[in-house]
Amino acid sequence: MEDIIGEKQHERNEEWYDQECRLLVEVKREARLKCIERSTRANQEDYNRKRIAAYRVCSRKKRELLKTKVVEIVEHHTKNESKKYYKRIQDLA
Repeated sequence: MEDIIGEKQHERNEEWYDQECRLLVEVKREARLKCIERSTRANQEDYNRKRIAAYRVCSRKKRELLKTKVVEIVEHHTKNESKKYYKRIQDLA
């Protein structure tokens, strides 16, 4: 069945969700499993530190991508490139 139809690839976050984000999320997941397995204060603090670190890095990368897209949109607007301007706005939304 998969050979005929295929599987849908997740492309929504591919622009900013890179190897660094994947690594931090995996480390966070392992710390969460360790915290669930043995709930100690040290494990909870370790998990919270890793969760915050993963959130900060992923949010920073997403924010940087959005800033570059906004700059690109403004450039198209100032150059009177309407087709590219509206296309980028549609891609952003």
